[in-house]
Amino acid sequence: MSGTNVYAAKRALINLLGPALLPTYPDITVSYAVPAEMGTLCVYGGGVRFDHADAVAESPGVMVRETASCSLYIRVVQRPIGPVEDGDDKCAAILNTIAGILKARPTLGPYQWLGLQAGLGDYSISEDEAVSILSVSVVIGSMFAYGGA
Repeated sequence: MSGTNVYAAKRALINLLGPALLPTYPDITVSYAVPAEMGTLCVYGGGVRFDHADAVAESPGVMVRETASCSLYIRVVQRPIGPVEDGDDKCAAILNTIAGILKARPTLGPYQWLGLQAGLGDYSISEDEAVSILSVSVVIGSMFAYGGA
């Protein structure tokens, strides 16, 4: 086992959300990283963080409780430009759907728990579009051993 599950956890999260969001949002793009073609609705993964706490420190290795934090970005583009509130409301609706997916599936493969931790929203307006972006942090917990032979 490596020293972290954070990238595997991010991949599992994106793999869960892609098919789960499509029935409600058939035109959404879900991607591990910023996609080349975003479209008007997009969810993509961003940066990751993790914390470790030793659970058991016995031979042949250390059992670790990892809390991974994966950033997700929800992006809504309005063309032609509409009220920022409309884009913000759509971001909130997509987040609500994601929260429902996580509530229905509180574990994911080897990961014992997952849920929403924090978020931050913003918007931008150009000559031809209004963009709302909601950044959220999803926490994913796991246990694994490292340092063994």
